[in-house]
Amino acid sequence: MTLKPPAQPLQLSLGGQRIAAFDFGTVTTRLLIAEVGSIGIHELLRETQITHMGQDLDSTGVISLEAIQRVLKTCRKYLACAAAHAEEQQVKLVAVGTSAFRDAQNSDELLQALSQLGIQPRIVTGAEEARLSFLGALSGFEIDDLEDKKGTVLLCPAQSGGSYGRLSSGHKRTVPFLSSNILVVDIGGGSTELIAGEMDTGHKDANAASNWASDLAQSSIRQSHSFNIGARRLTERYLHSDPPKASELDDARQFTRTLLAPWFKELEEQAWGIDHIIAVAGTATTVVSIRDNMVTYDPQKVHGSSVSLSELKAANEQLCSLPLSKRQQVVGLEPARASVVIGGLLILEIVLELAGIDHYIASESDILRGIIFDAWESAN
Repeated sequence: MTLKPPAQPLQLSLGGQRIAAFDFGTVTTRLLIAEVGSIGIHELLRETQITHMGQDLDSTGVISLEAIQRVLKTCRKYLACAAAHAEEQQVKLVAVGTSAFRDAQNSDELLQALSQLGIQPRIVTGAEEARLSFLGALSGFEIDDLEDKKGTVLLCPAQSGGSYGRLSSGHKRTVPFLSSNILVVDIGGGSTELIAGEMDTGHKDANAASNWASDLAQSSIRQSHSFNIGARRLTERYLHSDPPKASELDDARQFTRTLLAPWFKELEEQAWGIDHIIAVAGTATTVVSIRDNMVTYDPQKVHGSSVSLSELKAANEQLCSLPLSKRQQVVGLEPARASVVIGGLLILEIVLELAGIDHYIASESDILRGIIFDAWESAN
């Protein structure tokens, strides 16, 4: 579906295409509208609504009627946003469905309802979801034009209007990636994607902006997997008490460690070392928001922030000690995310421990940007 503008649209600032990407997740339904062109991705609007599409899906095998209605209500709002942006430049709609769509026996019911709205999600495999997450995460970082005394390439969160277009000028913070071996972690509601890969660092000249697409496309995945466990799924399987009991937390940790450990062992056997972790999606970014007591969520401050393993554990310990009604009042935590956040944080803890890394870099750049880049690249 394409929303058409008036007869004489305004000229795109990037000289490219305007795309609206829908991401249908187990916990959230999200929208990103962006302009994509020769100098990169420029975000115009980003919206997130917690719709809990996968609520009780692990036990019932179906998406509930209530969840379907929540998703449709959100999509009507998002379509209005896309239509508003189509007043000056046509907007191409692309949509992706992930874990909940893959698992639900009644996915066709929601797909049919969305089709009637003009939205036709592509249900991606776990491997494809991992690829899109990897592209999206890397698109939010650019190579700094500085090197340290050892000649190490430094990366930084990309600037608005720069080669990838994420942060506004004045918020540039160098992230000292010591090499290009990066693990991207995407913890969703129903699945967790782990993607180990190399970021192409070949272009460091003044014209690097023009190379952004080739750099991103040439970044390669060494090993990836989509694990059928996420914040909601782990919560519904193990964390039944409010607040969760120590034994429930231990069981959840043990299950997660047993599930993920062979993947890290396989990577280790290849003598491929992980130098840094980029963690995307709500679990990872929420820790920054809680740590920094953000009354109002500030994505510019979150993106590129380093979170230590001790800070992650401290946030989770705080939340594990509180019943749901108290967790919903924690500054920096969306009340609607409070019921599943502990499960997500447990997974992130285990990932850092198995990787042998004592920190991660939080990224606002995620699968939505991967979806947009993929759509733009396919058309060009």
